[in-house]
Amino acid sequence: MDMMHAETLVQHLLINPFNRDRYQAFLARLFGEPAAPAVPPRASLDPPIVAYAPMGVYTDPHGTNIGLFWVEVETLAALSQSRAELRRSVALLLADDRAVRHALVAVSAREDGGAAWQLSWFAAITDSAVTDTTTAPLRRVSFPAGPAEVVRFGLNQLGGLCCGDVGKPSLLALDNAFRTRDLAEAFSGEYQRFYRVIKARMESPVSEPGFDESAAAKKCLARLVFRYFLQRTGRAAESLADEVPRLPESFFSNERITAEGERGSGFFDVLARFPFSPQEDRPFDETVAVNPEMLGNLFEQMLGSHERTSKGTFYTPRETVQFMCREALIHYLNQMLSKDPAHGVSEEMVRAFVYRDQESHPCLDEAALVSLAPFLDQQLADVRVCDPAVGSGAFLLGMLHELVQTRRLLRGYLPETQRRSVCRLKEHAIRCCLHGVDIDAGAIDIAALRLELALAVDADSAETATFPRANGLLKTGNALLDHDPEGAAFAWRRDFAEVFAAGGFDILIGNPPYLDSENMARMNMNAMRARIKKAMNFTRGNWDLYIAFFERGLSLIADHGVLCLITPDKWLSKPFGTALREHIHDKLVFLVEVGRDVFETAKVDAVITALQPKPRERFTLGRLHAGRHEPIRQYRGASLTAPYAFDFLFSPHLDALCRLEQLDGRLGDVATCENACATADAYQLKTILKDAGAKGALPDGALKVVNTGTAGKFANRWGKTPMTYLKDRYQRPYVTRATFCQTFSGAYQKRALTPKLIIKGLTLLDASIDETGGLVPGKSTLVIHAPYLHFLHLVVNAELTFFYIKEKYRGSSYNQGVNFTKHMLNNLPLPRESRLAASPYAKILSDYLVILHQETRLADAVRAFFVGLVNGLIYELYVPRACEAAGIKLYDHLGALPSFGPDTPRGERIAMLQQVYHRFQNPDHPLFNGLKRLNTIALVRVVRGALGRSFVAF
Repeated sequence: MDMMHAETLVQHLLINPFNRDRYQAFLARLFGEPAAPAVPPRASLDPPIVAYAPMGVYTDPHGTNIGLFWVEVETLAALSQSRAELRRSVALLLADDRAVRHALVAVSAREDGGAAWQLSWFAAITDSAVTDTTTAPLRRVSFPAGPAEVVRFGLNQLGGLCCGDVGKPSLLALDNAFRTRDLAEAFSGEYQRFYRVIKARMESPVSEPGFDESAAAKKCLARLVFRYFLQRTGRAAESLADEVPRLPESFFSNERITAEGERGSGFFDVLARFPFSPQEDRPFDETVAVNPEMLGNLFEQMLGSHERTSKGTFYTPRETVQFMCREALIHYLNQMLSKDPAHGVSEEMVRAFVYRDQESHPCLDEAALVSLAPFLDQQLADVRVCDPAVGSGAFLLGMLHELVQTRRLLRGYLPETQRRSVCRLKEHAIRCCLHGVDIDAGAIDIAALRLELALAVDADSAETATFPRANGLLKTGNALLDHDPEGAAFAWRRDFAEVFAAGGFDILIGNPPYLDSENMARMNMNAMRARIKKAMNFTRGNWDLYIAFFERGLSLIADHGVLCLITPDKWLSKPFGTALREHIHDKLVFLVEVGRDVFETAKVDAVITALQPKPRERFTLGRLHAGRHEPIRQYRGASLTAPYAFDFLFSPHLDALCRLEQLDGRLGDVATCENACATADAYQLKTILKDAGAKGALPDGALKVVNTGTAGKFANRWGKTPMTYLKDRYQRPYVTRATFCQTFSGAYQKRALTPKLIIKGLTLLDASIDETGGLVPGKSTLVIHAPYLHFLHLVVNAELTFFYIKEKYRGSSYNQGVNFTKHMLNNLPLPRESRLAASPYAKILSDYLVILHQETRLADAVRAFFVGLVNGLIYELYVPRACEAAGIKLYDHLGALPSFGPDTPRGERIAMLQQVYHRFQNPDHPLFNGLKRLNTIALVRVVRGALGRSFVAF
């Protein structure tokens, strides 16, 4: 079949009321003769489905089974208001045949005889952890169909499936045919074109001072599209042209031929070519139609990359919004229930109630709902929610949906006199529950329009839904400043007096601006930044703007309230977040890692944080991926210690880290790690630095100089690797002792001229030993002075140490390694009792590893053995019981190890090392077998599995 005939077939199906024969013909053309269903039809059905017909099972070229169905619901309202229930019911239909996890379904309503219907694609969410068909979540995408619908995009996208051979479309092709991207891109292009036209009409050389043509044009266009939404659904009678009297009639309709060859390029002409849905899309449930959520997306897009960066505004995906709204409601309801323990309701019962539409959550039992319904309904009616950076209203719309749908579920358990229609539930929520503030008046306008439309679409002829905007719950102002000379302040306790008379907000939720200190400075916001800092207590250092939203948010919620924000994750470990972390470490409700893909345009790793005003015992760690939440574990907030870095909490090896954290000592108890030199010293050193060249002799009293590039593992690489220092290159860099001592007389001189470990500050944890104090450490290096220098030489270079610091300080990553600091080393867990620390073995093995690093004539196997031996001894130090249980006693079987001094000839040193190596390579030697058994230790497997090739022994 060619494309023209294919589109005719699809058009005949979609522009008419639903007809089973037409649908059957379409399925036959698309899939050939599908197999008969493997199971008989159901005798009973789950609401909202009142009738259904299984119409076959199609197997795609890759062996994937796809169910073909028609289902009928009772009312037109069920098509829009019962989407979650419909998804769950279809999932149960699929569960009858466990070989089927995807379905093509025609959904019609009995009320109008199928005049308005939908062609829906239900696909299993394949990246979900749920594998049981009975609980697998489904994603749904629908084409609206029927005589009143615009089916242009259905023709284009479904027509391609019907071309060519019968019965050949793959699962991927079907998934791609039910896509919303083409419509969204086409509508965005037209929307921005109309914006440019309106803006051009508003521009005038005699405009009033301060008049913002761009903001006015955005507001005008948003109201036009909003009114068009209402007009298309039969809920607006007034003329659209009356909204903007300055626009000519040709703007609305004309006879021009478009680039696509269609007649009419005016506002009415173009919008009439798009399908419209007044309903907001929901997570995992989309319609191929223009819907109010697109206003939010377009708001972000029309800011442009520069303005988006300057305002830090990024649109939050609906799956993330839903998760945050639900989790905040769960906390709120649990807090209210906890005030009366007689209710006897567990947190899991509340969670099951809020997540009622997800197949992976069990239903709350009927008896509990009957007894709790009046209480829960009252709490949901009384909740006070606010988004302090409301943007285009994503969180307010998300919370509106959750409040209405949850109270709608409760209606069947309430006395008749307490039941309310969906419209009245929405009106109450908008009038009494949902508050919002934003510094951008245009954002407030769009949020208000979306709320107004959400209310209007559920009003019927018996209800007059008046949008309660005069109540003043959406406000323009700077949420961070109560007083501001520039006039953008927002007085919370004055403008929301009733809320604070009751103690504050129950839920504060949102996605605050992602402005860092550099962008604020570039945008000349230093004065505002100073005013914000003055008004805050723990917004300190080089802070990003969202830090202030955390602090302000905590001051605005009630004692039982919750603050829930999605932000970049930098604050989890960076110094500018230290004061915040110290203040909130025992107030965390949950931390959820979201990752980098959550926003299309903001390339940041995001985290969702929930806080309460009062300390609590534990908080929950989790991950959110593709809208599905994966709880990780519970963690005690009080166990977090200074500087309260949180990034390690998301390590996949948290259990191993916690076990190491339980050790009673720290490296800082026996030694002090310090920065080798201050920044000024590093630059001063450059002025006296000399180069002996490739073969030049060093003068008497010369001190060799190393930095991060030549401070190697176990031994330095001075003279073997050129050193780059402040952009200049040196073959064999040095300073004279006299000049160095004359230039530096303080702490730097002391650190340089005494025995020490010199540690690279970047990428890898490489520590070389300076036993004589003859090496000068340069820029970006760390030093350790200690009595047990050789022992610490082994510890710092061990793979276990690198694993711990790499996982503990994940936010300090640099070039696939870590940007090391003195704090990391000083806080390294270190057992207080160690035979190795004070034994001669520590110096002998330290010397061995220095020689092994320097001598290229030794085989790699010899080097690998001694590195493995030292790593084994460190494991034996850290997990002695596990090693003993595995029969590993490396220290006890070291025996006599030959030592050598500075005068031992080179050849003799190599011979000694080879002799020891061959002794321990005897398969009957206990040490040989102990090293082979190391991988039976759980911690060893975790460390080596985590490091892989990122740990370099030499």
